[in-house]
Amino acid sequence: MPRSHSFKDETGNTYGFLTAQSFSHVHRRNAFWLCKCACGVEKTVMAMSLRNGHTKSCGCAHVSRITRHGLYYHPLYRVWSGIKRRCGSKREKEKHYVNITMCAEWSNDFMKFYSWAIENGWAKGLQIDRIDFNGHYTPENCRIVTPLVNQNNKRNNRRVTANGITRNVSEWSRITGLNITTIRERLRRGCSDDEAINHPKHFRK
Repeated sequence: MPRSHSFKDETGNTYGFLTAQSFSHVHRRNAFWLCKCACGVEKTVMAMSLRNGHTKSCGCAHVSRITRHGLYYHPLYRVWSGIKRRCGSKREKEKHYVNITMCAEWSNDFMKFYSWAIENGWAKGLQIDRIDFNGHYTPENCRIVTPLVNQNNKRNNRRVTANGITRNVSEWSRITGLNITTIRERLRRGCSDDEAINHPKHFRK
C-alpha cells in the first residue's frame, strides 16, 4: 500500500461474499482492493463500497428473478440441483443411486447446502464427494475433494490387488499406462488381478 496514503488495511476482511486479498490501487483518492468472492472469482472493489455494503459479491449474488437467494448462477447451485435430480430420478436410481438420497436439511434449503460447502473449504474446481459411497448426501457423509479423489471413490471403481498392492482401477491405469477399459475387460474375461495389471497392452487371454 502506498505510504503517501493512510488507508485502512482491509487484508483478510470479509464483506458479504467478498474477502479482501491485497491492495490494488488508488483512483481519485479512493483505495481499491483485490477481493476473492466465495464462488472463486476475483474482483477489484473500492474499499468504501465494501464497507458500506454496496458491493457484496462479484455479481453472483445479485437478486435473481428465479431464486430468492440470488445464487441461481452459482456453481454450487448447479451441484445442488444435480444431486437432487440424480437422487430423485428413477432411471439414475436404478443405475447408480439405488437407495441414495439427499438429506431433508439440504434438499429443502439450498442455502444450508451452500453454507456447509463454503464453511468446509469449497472453491471453484473442487467437488462434493460421499465418504461412504453407499451412504447418503448428508453433512456427516460428504467432504470437499479434488476431482481425482472423487473419481477414485466411485462406487464402480473396482479395487484390484496386484504385486501385493491394492489400488482401484483408475490408479492402476494411471501407474501402468493401461487403459481403464482394458483392465476392466481383462478382469471380465477371467484374468487374475496380477494378469490384468502386469501383462502388456496387447495381451489376450
